[in-house]
Amino acid sequence: MPFDKKRELEWRERLKKMRREKQAKRRAALAGDPRVKAMKLALKERLHAGYEREKERRKAIAAEQKRRRHERKTAARSERDAALKKLTHPATDDER
Repeated sequence: MPFDKKRELEWRERLKKMRREKQAKRRAALAGDPRVKAMKLALKERLHAGYEREKERRKAIAAEQKRRRHERKTAARSERDAALKKLTHPATDDER
């Protein structure tokens, strides 16, 4: 019996088609399953909560950096003002 490549290809194609149909049927069954829907919803909520936590964490970090930057600027400004005051009003120093 000689090897018939065409026949083997047809057989493989039939197997692929059957496999695809079976997978499509399984996907359709799972799509309507309430347990699967509940799992998907829980996963979506968990991911959303994680994104929100990360967003809050980044906002807190940004606020802390802004606060520190403001403190540094305020300290530098007060030092600069004190030095300028000493230069412009030397008689009013606390060294009397």
